[in-house]
Amino acid sequence: MNSTDPTHWTDPMSYTLAFYTAPLDELTARLEEQGDKGDTEVVAKRAVEYLRELGAPVDAVDHSSAGGEWFRDHFVDEVLGGLIGRDAAAHLVERPLAGTQWSGYPSMGWLTRDEVAAAVAALDEAGDEPLADADDPESEEMLELVNDILHMAAETGQDVVTVYS
Repeated sequence: MNSTDPTHWTDPMSYTLAFYTAPLDELTARLEEQGDKGDTEVVAKRAVEYLRELGAPVDAVDHSSAGGEWFRDHFVDEVLGGLIGRDAAAHLVERPLAGTQWSGYPSMGWLTRDEVAAAVAALDEAGDEPLADADDPESEEMLELVNDILHMAAETGQDVVTVYS
């Protein structure tokens, strides 16, 4: 579940939310120069190329294809959204980037370093209690991983960009 090797992020029976740290302004500028706003697959592939150049893969969470509704509705919206805010949580899965609106897979999301800092403050304020209250081990494991990723990005003052595929 937490491989930083992008070749492990394309299992056809699962979906992966891969986290990168990268300068969002530079990534956006490069993507806008290309003018591929209508083709989400092309934009996502180009973005991953730029992310490898500009930033670094951090980690990833994945779920089975059958678990997509659980991941989006339960984990992202309820568990993570209940802690860092539903908008911030949703922005990690899907958010327009460089003029590209996502519809389906792949999609990309992002948080600015200020949004990451706000999310970390909310997680810190909640403390360990939400982790103990997670209603299943998978939610708890994913929440711990996302918590670690966001803390690392906040400590280093970086933006977070995700690819959900």
